[in-house]
Parts: sequence; structure tokens; C-alpha cells
Amino acid sequence: MKYVFAALATLILFTVQLHAEQLILAHFSHTTVQDDETDLEFDVNGYDFTYMNFNDNNLYYAVGWGFASGEDELCLDDFCIDFESDSSGLLFEIGYNFDNPFTPFVSVTRSEWDVDLGITGLGLGDATESDTTIGVGTWFGDEDRRLRLAFDGVDTDDPGVSIGGYTVLDNNLALSGSYFTSTESPGDIWGLSIGLGWSF
Repeated sequence: MKYVFAALATLILFTVQLHAEQLILAHFSHTTVQDDETDLEFDVNGYDFTYMNFNDNNLYYAVGWGFASGEDELCLDDFCIDFESDSSGLLFEIGYNFDNPFTPFVSVTRSEWDVDLGITGLGLGDATESDTTIGVGTWFGDEDRRLRLAFDGVDTDDPGVSIGGYTVLDNNLALSGSYFTSTESPGDIWGLSIGLGWSF
């Protein structure tokens, strides 16, 4: 009996994949962080890779991984510190691809930041922080072109909002892009990303 169930499960998974739109996207992102108190403007560049699966009138899911880094100088009066920042994150989205233009979803993101101040003593040290946040959003469109509106970190004091999307060309090449910013402190954190991928 277990072989019958295994064969049935394999057939279901195979059938689902036949009627699913799948995309693999690679993005380059640029993020700017501004702090008026310290007159800091910090730029971070990074890459992320995402796999998305839109099943017809069924489950939608996506997984992604990304990393970013940057370096700058922080000055307080005449005292300056060179620092480097590295971050990485894992993303998982799950939702439902309705038989209409909407695909609502929820997301979970696990992020980690490392800040290297490049000095020892003076009561200053390197810092490592990790966090898990929740987001909500929706895709709007069909398999050739979709727009995405998402609110990230809705369980935090400073959630972010992003708007973007992708379009698929005749040769199955996919082009994508997005803009994102913080909502509680507009302009303190904002960024752009552009991507290239494949639809199959």
C-alpha cells in the first residue's frame, strides 16, 4: 500500500510541476542608510537569488538567499572610525495563486548582520545581530508580467515597503526590479534592485 501512496504522491508532484510557472531570478541591489544625528550616509551593495513557483489556482511559494556588504567612515567630532558591514538573509514566502490576477502571500525572513569596527579597546567592539521578521504582500498579474507590493517586518517598529515586479520576454528571459524604503522613517533606508532570470 505504501508503494501506491508513493506513486500517487510522485504523480501529483509531477502534475503540479507541469502546470506551474517557475522562475529563477538573480538581483543586484543598492541600499542607502542615512542617519541625521551622526551625519552618516552608508551605501551597501549586494546580490540575492530567488526561486518562485506559481501553481495554477493553487499553492505559491518562493525561497531566496542574499548577501550584502559595504564600508564607510563614522565620525563623531574629530574622532573617526572605519567600519565594514556584512549581512545575509534567507527568505521563504508562501501564498495562494488564485484564478484571478492576485497571489497574496506571507513571508518569513531570517537576517544576520556583522559590523567590524576595525579597532579594539575604547569600549568598542565588533557586533553581530540576527533577526527573524514576518511580511505580507501580493503579486498582481499573470505568467508574463506581475507586479509585487509587500510590507516587510510588519512585526517590528519600523516595517519596510517594497514595490516591484517582473516581465517575461518571448525567449523566456525574465527582467525584474524593485524599490524599497522604511515606512516609519522615510528616507533613512531606501534601495533599488534590478534582476535577470529565467522562466520555465
